[in-house]
Amino acid sequence: MALALCCAASGVGAQSDTAKAFGARERVWGVKLSPDGLHYLALVAMKGVATSVVVGDVATGTIQRVTASNGAPERLTDCQWANSSRLVCGIAIAKRDGRQLLGFSRLIAIDADGKNIKLLTARTSDDASGPMQNGGRVIDWFGNETGSTILMTRQFVPDGSGGSANSLHGFGVERVDPVTMRRTTFERPRLEAEEYISDGRGTVRIMGTRPEDVVGYGKNRMIYTFRRKGARDWMPLSIVTGDSQTRC
Repeated sequence: MALALCCAASGVGAQSDTAKAFGARERVWGVKLSPDGLHYLALVAMKGVATSVVVGDVATGTIQRVTASNGAPERLTDCQWANSSRLVCGIAIAKRDGRQLLGFSRLIAIDADGKNIKLLTARTSDDASGPMQNGGRVIDWFGNETGSTILMTRQFVPDGSGGSANSLHGFGVERVDPVTMRRTTFERPRLEAEEYISDGRGTVRIMGTRPEDVVGYGKNRMIYTFRRKGARDWMPLSIVTGDSQTRC
């Protein structure tokens, strides 16, 4: 019936309604069920560019707002269950530095009832040599045998003071407990690394690196390597160039 009414509509009014429908944001997205199956989360479009994260009770049908963003300058991009009571959400932030508009991403951890919110992205020191724009992303929701940790990427920014307190530089992986916020380095950062892929069971198996200067390719070439099961050394896997061709 709805389809018939839509097709039967005509005139200026119908065109206006169609424009509104296609120009509007998706009302609800990112719906995910908790590991215990008792709750679900969803991102909900609010007035203007604001977004809310809500958690619903499957049995009772009650819904509670967990957190929200106003869309300017920060915007909620996604959420996932870290466990049955804890969420990990991504935030995109736009900041203007003079005439340049810079994009930043951050991850937060928050209880399903909206309490105990923490910054999951690692903090940089006051002496950092530059900004940390990439706040990381979760590449494995099962970071150890107990399932209490996650694996997430991290952009390591060294200190600019010349000391040795923090000399790590590049893109690596950390194992993080989203409840206690305890973190340990899982894959040491590499300057040329841009991507890590896990097997979903707590092991990083594929790495993508982009050489700074390679004759004939430059930065348009991504080199992928992999680890055999139980091994730690990296083996050649494929090369992806700017024209999307892959050579093994």
